[in-house]
Amino acid sequence: MESFYHKTYIVPTVLACFQRMTKFIVYGLKMRTRLLYVILLQSLLHSTSAQLDSLRSLPFDSLMKWIVVECQTLNQELPQLAYFALATALHDNDIDAAANIHDKLSFWNYMNYEVYGVDSIMYHRIKQIEYDEQEANWDKVAKGYIDLAIDYSNNNQMNLCMETLFKALEIYQTLNDESGIAQVNGQIASRYIDIDDYENALTYADLCMPIFEHENQYLLIAELYVSVYGRAHFEQGNLDAALQYFDRCIQLCHDHDVEQETSILTHAYEYKAEVHIERMEYEAAESYLYRSWQLNIENSSKEMAEYTRFPIGDVLYQQEKYAEALPHLIAGAEAAKSLPAFNSSYDQKIADCYDKLGQYEQAFFHQKQAAELSAEIKQDEIASLKSEALIKYDSGRKDQELIEKERIIEQKNSIQSLSIGIAGLLAVLLSTLFYFFSKNRKTNAILQSKNTLIEERNQQNELLLKEIHHRVKNNLENVSALLMLQGEKINDANAKSAMKASLSRVDAMGLLHQRLYQGINLGAIEMKDYFLKLSEGVLESFDQEDKVNIELAMDPLELDIDTAVPIGLIVNELLTNALKYAFPPVYDAHIKIKLEQLNQDELRLEVVDNGVGFEVGQAPIGTGFGTQLVELFTKQLRGTMDTTIDNGTIISLTLKKSKAA
Repeated sequence: MESFYHKTYIVPTVLACFQRMTKFIVYGLKMRTRLLYVILLQSLLHSTSAQLDSLRSLPFDSLMKWIVVECQTLNQELPQLAYFALATALHDNDIDAAANIHDKLSFWNYMNYEVYGVDSIMYHRIKQIEYDEQEANWDKVAKGYIDLAIDYSNNNQMNLCMETLFKALEIYQTLNDESGIAQVNGQIASRYIDIDDYENALTYADLCMPIFEHENQYLLIAELYVSVYGRAHFEQGNLDAALQYFDRCIQLCHDHDVEQETSILTHAYEYKAEVHIERMEYEAAESYLYRSWQLNIENSSKEMAEYTRFPIGDVLYQQEKYAEALPHLIAGAEAAKSLPAFNSSYDQKIADCYDKLGQYEQAFFHQKQAAELSAEIKQDEIASLKSEALIKYDSGRKDQELIEKERIIEQKNSIQSLSIGIAGLLAVLLSTLFYFFSKNRKTNAILQSKNTLIEERNQQNELLLKEIHHRVKNNLENVSALLMLQGEKINDANAKSAMKASLSRVDAMGLLHQRLYQGINLGAIEMKDYFLKLSEGVLESFDQEDKVNIELAMDPLELDIDTAVPIGLIVNELLTNALKYAFPPVYDAHIKIKLEQLNQDELRLEVVDNGVGFEVGQAPIGTGFGTQLVELFTKQLRGTMDTTIDNGTIISLTLKKSKAA
């Protein structure tokens, strides 16, 4: 139910207003390790100045007041003074003060997270909770859990986020604190919205709404109307119910002096517009978008007001009012360049509008800009992952004694952050390439009917697309080399296994892009040949070329990239699992891969091995991350998976072809 309009316009507007969540999504893949953080703090504590000496000489209570004020700033002297105060508090066994100092350090690190990373925020929040637990300050413990849950959510660790919120809920229930219970239930409802579990979101919203109404918490009520009730009903297709909640929010903001009511009102009008867009009632949508624009002009910055013009232009475009739409699209795209959500869709929409107006020179210019921006975004994501790997590799050589003390925590963080980073990178690569392919097909259809000049531009676009695939393949090879280099430096067996699995996934992606730029059809892959190369690479990575026989029991079959990518990654995971767990030493190992087309829309994939088998339903060996990936890609293709144990293991998947975006 989530529309292109919602993904491109509404969500970026909400994130721009709630800056904390936006910043953590952008920088969530740039987590520093705790080792680097400790080394940095050590260097800070060695710096001295007359001002620091003066502050250290203050009475403890005065120093604490200074820390409370300065933690809300970017003052780089705060860590030295806070750690000085922390040492004093611990020396005097003042555990309550120690908890308070860690609380302020967590907030200060949030203010400075672009320098010190996400780990530092969570570290001090956890220490605050530990000290408050020692003092039985349960209300502070519960509030600490809520803050920590928000940090986990902003860092895209939703399982830890939900676990932490339920810990806070248990404390408030023990304290019989209805207000606290309602606050946690509201947070849980919002988190269920984030993971698309709308039924549970509505259940928890119903639990906290009576308390908010009794306490006249109008701001929280209005936010629930928009971000939980309205959004849940919209995503479930209950458009009339969604409109009712958006209207309730608007009426509530008008009837009461609600803090931040302008921000909530703009969101309510934007969501109302989205409902009408879903119904193809573009005139009504246009009127609500104009209201949102006017509110932003009156109460927001000029940039934010200009940014809201882009969805206005899009609605005018849908009504074929291309001349009216163009200035709104251009102004909105220009303002959006300063926001994290800016992507190639802005230039692509402008290019489409110019094309409708017959201004082909301008259309080609913006089409080219959209393609270049897509390539630049992918390059930045790859560079970010390379930088993360190099930082971890360099930090591992710093101090052997400190590494030993932090070894267990470091390995867990390394595996988790690397898995999230690679999964995020693959998701970005797939989504941007899928989008570019769909738009490129539309553009090619138009260009074919034009003159010779347009034909030449079409050839340039194809060359550019091949170059994108070539560069992505080369950069994935660089990432693969870095992973291999780091894997050689890791002694822990679990970490090394996770690194090898990540390396295999990156190689599988690189092979796909190699096949694309080497082939004639830029949008499709011949699967039998791809499986052959993929299986050879997996066998080589496990040094099993002469020990395992892989049979491809299938005819040549071409699939579009939207379908081939998840199927390729599924086969990569199943082959890896079989090689790791199915065959004992000295075993006549055989694996058969079969992919056939059942009808126009359905495929059947079978991976069969003659290994030792396992009990269906038993917990996966290892981290279980590979099994989760197979289930995720199967769900993406709207498929089902059956496992049969009979002289080996037979995994059969019925999958539906993906529809291009």
